Amino acid sequence: MIFVPFQTTRDLLSVNIISEARTPPPYLITEQNPSIVHSINTYCSHIIHSIMSEEDPAFTNAKKIMHSIDAAKPYEDVADMVVENAPFLCQSDALKDVTTVKGWCEWMGNFATNIAPDCKPTVHNIAWDSTKKTALLYATYHAKHTGTGGPMEATNKETNTHYCYIVMMDATTNKCTSFTKVWNDGYCLKELGWA
Repeated sequence: MIFVPFQTTRDLLSVNIISEARTPPPYLITEQNPSIVHSINTYCSHIIHSIMSEEDPAFTNAKKIMHSIDAAKPYEDVADMVVENAPFLCQSDALKDVTTVKGWCEWMGNFATNIAPDCKPTVHNIAWDSTKKTALLYATYHAKHTGTGGPMEATNKETNTHYCYIVMMDATTNKCTSFTKVWNDGYCLKELGWA
């Protein structure tokens, strides 16, 4: 005897198929009806896939924005996902003049083009608060000063600097309303040989 004890669609995420049941389940299927078993299994599979694949579009956009900026892509690639003049916040002397998401994107573009052409991030974790519509990213940025830009001649020194992003999104438009970076700029600049 096989039964599938679920009451709601969300319960399908934890479907159990148990033999030798002690009490009658909500839905009873006997082994003499394999076609029904197959139909139920197929239905469950489709529902589970649907639930698991649904992602808040605001979270999708937040990830696109973060990844695009870290990849030093043009601001135009994400401009339609960011409200006009959305603020960029970072308690950092190195970024004290950067006040908008657009400005941060342009800063990263200059850094990757003229200072550390081979720079790249390693993303360790990304999280989403569906209630507050806020995305969090924790990563390490790898960069070596080999370009002609920067405050001095190329030092050929490398940094592996940790940072976090906190990206707040609008629940209605799914656009970024605020972008915060948590970063120890002093440690990074010292590794690059700039301080």
